[in-house]
Amino acid sequence: MLEIEEQFFTAIDNSKNVLIAFPKSCAGDAISSSLALYFFLKKLNKNVTITCDSFKPLEKFDFLPGMEKIKTEIKEDKEFIISLNTSKIKVGSLKYEKEKNLFDIIIEPKEGNFTSKDVSFSGTSNGYDLIITISSPDLESLGKIFENNADLFYNTPIINIDKSPSNEQYGQINLVKLASSSVSEIVYSLLTSKDENKVDEKIAELLLTGIIDDTNSFKSLSVTPYTLTTVSRLISLGADREKIVKNLYQVYSVDNLKLWGRVLARLKEKKDGKLVWSLLTKEDFAKTKTGENDINGVIDELIIHMPKIEIACLFYQDPKGQVKVIIKNRGEGELMSILEKYNPSGNNKIIMLNFNNKGLIDTEKEIISILSQSLVS
Repeated sequence: MLEIEEQFFTAIDNSKNVLIAFPKSCAGDAISSSLALYFFLKKLNKNVTITCDSFKPLEKFDFLPGMEKIKTEIKEDKEFIISLNTSKIKVGSLKYEKEKNLFDIIIEPKEGNFTSKDVSFSGTSNGYDLIITISSPDLESLGKIFENNADLFYNTPIINIDKSPSNEQYGQINLVKLASSSVSEIVYSLLTSKDENKVDEKIAELLLTGIIDDTNSFKSLSVTPYTLTTVSRLISLGADREKIVKNLYQVYSVDNLKLWGRVLARLKEKKDGKLVWSLLTKEDFAKTKTGENDINGVIDELIIHMPKIEIACLFYQDPKGQVKVIIKNRGEGELMSILEKYNPSGNNKIIMLNFNNKGLIDTEKEIISILSQSLVS
């Protein structure tokens, strides 16, 4: 049996049109590793599409090459072809008529008659012959990308690359490594298993960005000696660590800091600091001239500076007053299943909840009670 890396390259060799997909609740690691794979496959002369449902990247990722390549939906060009054999009978005239649900094509021969034996049908499509999913524990985490194209996913070989313990191993090839610091680390190992020369400066910088973002600049407990060896190799291949750190961690405006101040002023904790949360109202966003895209950095900073945290939550109102919750899970609890009745989106590490008919305080009490029970004192 082939090693999993060999299976990957065999699948790539046998493909022409590749789709790369990652979840809506994406982190920088998913974006970076997906783009790295995109550029790697383009070097192999593959037709590649990269997609994410409702993709709206944080400003700090604007420096990454290829961000404009990420599509928010899958579009396939399809044609249905009707062929008429004219080797014996020539066409005299051609017209069509459309009435209600019927579309009639009327062909008049110059002489003789056409029969059904002279007609054949075929279809063409630029359809994908391989799908690569990134940081997707299940297909449902891809949102509308999967919902609107279920047949494509069920009928196309899938390479599933992830590090989540909740991954459902749904691919024909499953490259799921729980001990890895990030998916970017997995992708680096995969791409260099055959030929490190294919990893150029651009790909190296993308992969290093993913590792730095997912490990909170190497502060995560998931960092291993192999992680540091990988980082060293990526820097030697041309990745600019200083540029990455500057973009990821030094892009906060005065307005961002004002928003953080409001979060910190309302900060609460339970379970000896294992569970930490805060609240923001729509007025907070209006007064600080910030938006929903500015809040991910707040949670990341809390996690970096409070090492006891296992679960960090932010409850907030969007401009219409709808209550939303972002939960980041550093622990081992299966929060997706615990919160199943709320139809969570994302994965077990980053979870999003939406509440249409519930107030901010009531939502806080209900969700914190559930999360508190999930933690062992």
